[in-house]
Amino acid sequence: RVSTATGRVPVVTTHDGHRLRYVAGKIQAGDSLVLNHRDNKVTEIIKLRIGKVAMVTGGASRGRIGTITALERHPGAFDIAHLKDDADNEFVTRLSNVFVLGNDLASVPVSLPKAKGVKIGIVQEREDKLVAAEARKQAAATQAKKRRK
Repeated sequence: RVSTATGRVPVVTTHDGHRLRYVAGKIQAGDSLVLNHRDNKVTEIIKLRIGKVAMVTGGASRGRIGTITALERHPGAFDIAHLKDDADNEFVTRLSNVFVLGNDLASVPVSLPKAKGVKIGIVQEREDKLVAAEARKQAAATQAKKRRK
């Protein structure tokens, strides 16, 4: 959120409650800031634009990561963001649920979750869990054989 304090001092309020005064650059709602905690200074501003990498923080697509392909403005209603993930799956969410992570996937300054935010189908997820469970069972059985010897 961008606002002004007493004496027309420009103030930026971040999603986690930090208040930054006199931030250089044109910052709008929806932009992300890379902050140096030692100096409490903004090192980079990542704009909410087409082609940027973003994570969905709410709704049915929560946790998915993709590249913004289109932004639709609807005055008086919810603005819409169209995203596309690494598996070329396209999905749509409200613009208020989008958090910009970086300029491209290689330059994201945070570590990404497993599968890099690509939604895995229910069947594939179940198969992966069964394979992992079988591998754990096999490892336990081989350790039990070693203990008997």
